[in-house]
Amino acid sequence: MAVPQTGRTWGVVKKYWAIIIDSLAGPLFVFFIITTLFILLITISITVTYLSLSTSAQGYPFFNNITRSFTYLLVDSKSITEQTDYASLLSYLLTILLVLVTFIFGLTPLLNYFQQRRERKKNRFAISHEIYEPEKDDLEIMYKHFSRSEMVKVISGDYSWICKHQKLKDVLIELAQNGKLKLISYKSQQQVVAGIANQNIFNQLRGCFSFENQDRILKCSYVTRPGLDIFLYRYTDYRGGDICDYVFELRENQQTKYLFQVLEHILNV
Repeated sequence: MAVPQTGRTWGVVKKYWAIIIDSLAGPLFVFFIITTLFILLITISITVTYLSLSTSAQGYPFFNNITRSFTYLLVDSKSITEQTDYASLLSYLLTILLVLVTFIFGLTPLLNYFQQRRERKKNRFAISHEIYEPEKDDLEIMYKHFSRSEMVKVISGDYSWICKHQKLKDVLIELAQNGKLKLISYKSQQQVVAGIANQNIFNQLRGCFSFENQDRILKCSYVTRPGLDIFLYRYTDYRGGDICDYVFELRENQQTKYLFQVLEHILNV
């Protein structure tokens, strides 16, 4: 059930673009705030120096030192002694300051949008993950949740996927050793041994297996994490002639609390 290459590429691009924007939006906003404050301080210092020259006053040492340090970095400080020189520099800095302030006001709504987007994503109770690479993307999602779990119950067939993801396999063995794993198969023990194709791995997980659901075919995972229960299952959708696989992630909250009670009863978690 392959996803068309164009759709797969676009999906990956959207995924990583969102990650990049979410990661950079906050630091970028802070950078522009700090830069604006820095330019504002220099502008105030040069303004004070300019007014001091206009009134022949001594001025303030603090602002004079900032002006002197900035002019040393920017140009030859000996060439900036007249009012016209400072007025020209002040006009240049005010232009930069205006651009930065305008950019910050434009960036603020964008930052708020991504903040709200993160909050919506955090509070979602139903998340559909598109699978671009079967037996890779879906196993990665399982690993992400299993590695932070207090208890995992999996219902599957021959469990041939266990040895196809090294980190997930290691997590399952660790959960089994800690008594935090239940594996139910709707196939026979012989079929599971053949599916895993590694007797040593099967022996390490043997105590977690039961073969009690051979009358019905189910493929799902019930994950108990600190303060959160998650139900995972995979499904296939048909869109415009394309076949797309997804992992559906259902999270427990006030809206789904009763549903999770039903799931607990059905799955005997």
